[in-house]
Amino acid sequence: GPLAVTVSLKGFVTEDKALLRSGAKAGDWIYVTGELGESALAVESKLKGLTFPSDIAEHIQQRFDFPVARIAAGHVIRHAATSALDISDGLIQDLGHILKASSVSARIDVERLPISHTLYDAVGQERAINLALTGGEDYEILFTVPEQQKGYLEQNATAMGVKYTCIGQIYGGNTGIELTFNNEPFELKGEKGFQHFSHDDE
Repeated sequence: GPLAVTVSLKGFVTEDKALLRSGAKAGDWIYVTGELGESALAVESKLKGLTFPSDIAEHIQQRFDFPVARIAAGHVIRHAATSALDISDGLIQDLGHILKASSVSARIDVERLPISHTLYDAVGQERAINLALTGGEDYEILFTVPEQQKGYLEQNATAMGVKYTCIGQIYGGNTGIELTFNNEPFELKGEKGFQHFSHDDE
């Protein structure tokens, strides 16, 4: 549309509590808040002219128009996580940023992805999984937690009503992201997430 609004927010972080992309360690568990893929479907429906039943269309549009800031999650995560960032370019793409900054690799258990029944009903399992892995419009928090902090996270997140899901684990080395579905290799088809810049590799 004709209107563009840019907003910049600045603030302070408690000393030694800043969560960067570079802190993930081998053995850490990978978590994500909320559910993934619904807002990305709203974008796709507009771009491709897709139609859905009114209840689904209204729900996914609501997720796109009004993303929820995970304030409570942030209060818990900052005491437990080793790295974190928001999912703005897609789970695969943004996890890759953590892996690159931390010089580690990862495994994602696709069957654990937090996907709503609404998304499954709208597009089926295969497309729902693809949207959850590559859609970035939900702005959920992706973060890593060491084994010794899992108990703290689970106890305090549950007490504060924070929805979280463990979706995989960090490994050593520089082998990228391994996707599995019920312990079998899983192949992601199509796009891998939003690319800010395109270039010719030749």
